[in-house]
Amino acid sequence: MSGAQAMILAAGRGERMRPLTDRIPKPLVEVRGKPLIEWHLAALARAGIRRVVINTAWLEDQIVQRVGDGARWGLDVVYSLEGRDHGGPLETAGGIAKALPLLAETFWVLSADIHVPKFAFDEASMRRFDTSGKRVRNCHEANQNDDAIRTPAGHAVNSERQQVEHERHF
Repeated sequence: MSGAQAMILAAGRGERMRPLTDRIPKPLVEVRGKPLIEWHLAALARAGIRRVVINTAWLEDQIVQRVGDGARWGLDVVYSLEGRDHGGPLETAGGIAKALPLLAETFWVLSADIHVPKFAFDEASMRRFDTSGKRVRNCHEANQNDDAIRTPAGHAVNSERQQVEHERHF
């Protein structure tokens, strides 16, 4: 899939899976003998996606150590380290906003803790979506302060005081 990219949301604490997630981040919990995140990386590689951004926070060093640079799957994996940079997860909208400079205009978004073994990331679906005019536009507004993250459009995103307005064209 030429130029297609993906983001894997992997920053959460995994509260509902405690005490298991006290020691291991949820994306590294094994399902059918393999960590959840590895199922996603293998599927993305099979689809021809080459660049993957993973946002991390809770026990993020374990994810970075396990996945590395993605070469094992033929991927270029880069990280948006919310734990290191912000002291914790920025939630979904904040995490995506922080990672936008690392991503193309259109990209797949996956939750690292959902296992759908037969899902296909096919190029035709991406092309149809990209040309459909049905893109979701998120406008992020927050208090203008020093620890706000800026999207490429200049909107501020702050994990503590965040307003998210969704305009959907469905």
